[in-house]
Amino acid sequence: MNITLAMLLKIIIAIEFYFLYGKWSFDLLSGNGIEWFFLVIACYSVITYCFRDFNKFYILFFSIALGLFSGLDKNIGDLLACSRIIVFYPFFLLGTIIKKDIILKLKAKKTVLLISVFVVMLYLFLCFVKIDSLYILRHLFTGRNPFSEKIRDIGPLYRIATYFISTIIGFCLLMISPKQNIPIISKFGKNTAQVYFWHYLIVRILTANNVHIKLLRWNSYLGFVIYIIIAVLITLLLSLDVFSFPMTQVNKYISKEKNNKNEVIE
Repeated sequence: MNITLAMLLKIIIAIEFYFLYGKWSFDLLSGNGIEWFFLVIACYSVITYCFRDFNKFYILFFSIALGLFSGLDKNIGDLLACSRIIVFYPFFLLGTIIKKDIILKLKAKKTVLLISVFVVMLYLFLCFVKIDSLYILRHLFTGRNPFSEKIRDIGPLYRIATYFISTIIGFCLLMISPKQNIPIISKFGKNTAQVYFWHYLIVRILTANNVHIKLLRWNSYLGFVIYIIIAVLITLLLSLDVFSFPMTQVNKYISKEKNNKNEVIE
């Protein structure tokens, strides 16, 4: 399903680009667009299934080691989202290892909650106040680039640092997130995939032909607030059930085909 969505999204983006700019832009094998996420998830599902009978902790150790050194390859990049597949796989695999019961027990502890809030606030503070010092890590967090020349000699150590930061912040956000459903927000939260699928198409329309909506956030505090409000409104709009197309239809069709094959086999 995810590969189908990735290819469909590529086609839709190419069509939109043609109508906006009067020329075609389509790269079948590149994973530099937002469709990379669907490609990566599809690959992770296949990889994890193929190694289902192996010790997951050994696979996790190997995937981390590969992620640490993959950035030394100057040729690695967006081709088939190869770099992101390697760099981010340890997080996907870790999600299949950690038990839900452990997470719930930790979330119930107030000490863990307080520490998590403090860590997230500290991280946000550093991102705003020390952005110039931390910006050197940006290309590592994207997962799509080889190590820059500035850090190449000790690139694996920088990758360890970003792995550590991402794991800690991800864990803290998980601890902060509420356990119970929140009216409206929880319902919209179930539709994040469709928001991801459609949002870039709207952003491209808003930023096409010198309509620089993104410049609002740099002009003034008021502009920044307006920019955030626009982003929230777009998110809420795309969370509506009507925008579940075509993901719902693709999922139903694939599930139907799968069920038909199972009936034939039986």
